[in-house]
Amino acid sequence: MKKQLVLFYLLFLSVTAFAQKQTVTGTVTDVTKEPLIGATIIEVGNPTNGIVADINGHFSLTINHGGSIEVSFIGLVTQRLVGTTAPMTIILKEDAAMLDIDSEPKFSHWKLSLYKVLN
Repeated sequence: MKKQLVLFYLLFLSVTAFAQKQTVTGTVTDVTKEPLIGATIIEVGNPTNGIVADINGHFSLTINHGGSIEVSFIGLVTQRLVGTTAPMTIILKEDAAMLDIDSEPKFSHWKLSLYKVLN
């Protein structure tokens, strides 16, 4: 009987160890401290467990203990962070690769063509 009780106790401990969760909370902002409404926060390794930041940039997500989160927003660099129980302040920076905009207008070719037609 004592062996069965010890075995049951060890089995119970192993099941509860795997079932531990933690709640990650925080705020997502840009470099100017403006809240990022709709920033996506997902648990790494579990893409079905996610949430979007509210109107103030706040979020709360329950993840596996010791898990990581990935925070993303269009046009900003995605960050991967280890989840903590303390409230987090996440600042996303601009993604220079996504902001690579050609500032030179493409009208020069059209101007040359029109000039040749008129002259």
